[in-house]
Amino acid sequence: MLGQAFRRRFTAIGLTALVAALIASALATPAAAREPEPGPPARAAAAADALPCTRLVDIDLLSQRLVASECGQTFVTTPITSGRPDLRTPTGTYTIFLRQRDVYFYSPWPEGDPNYYPPMPVAYAIEFLDDGYFIHTDPDEPDGAYGPGSEDGPYASHGCVHVPYSAMASLYEWAVEGTRVDIHY
Repeated sequence: MLGQAFRRRFTAIGLTALVAALIASALATPAAAREPEPGPPARAAAAADALPCTRLVDIDLLSQRLVASECGQTFVTTPITSGRPDLRTPTGTYTIFLRQRDVYFYSPWPEGDPNYYPPMPVAYAIEFLDDGYFIHTDPDEPDGAYGPGSEDGPYASHGCVHVPYSAMASLYEWAVEGTRVDIHY
């Protein structure tokens, strides 16, 4: 009945009966039954689905928390300690380019400088920025010293990111060279 009314109306304005019938049929078909037209949004979504999942180490300096994830699935979450007030951890997007085990860190500051530290054995170290910016263990930092406020406490780093030993051991095995590191407030 709906189709007949449309056909009459379109015929009256000069459209052929066939065109009028096609338009009436399309209007009478429920939207859910129609096939969507393939277009740029459909192609873009298909291309996005084809992208490989990436690994990400997200470091939130405000909450003093590290979350490592792959394809949106969390691998590890842990509290951290970042850089002290005069040597804050840099923000930005970086890429892991060096992984080391059982190394010593030596202070670039001379003895007597307020930033000097004695040679420090580090079990796991992952470098994300030239000039010695690492995500690493700190043998002297107790488990309860990580988390919010620790960046202003006695175990604050010199710009690095301290991670508790057990979380760092897992992170070290998981975070390969090329893994993205996002550091932000």
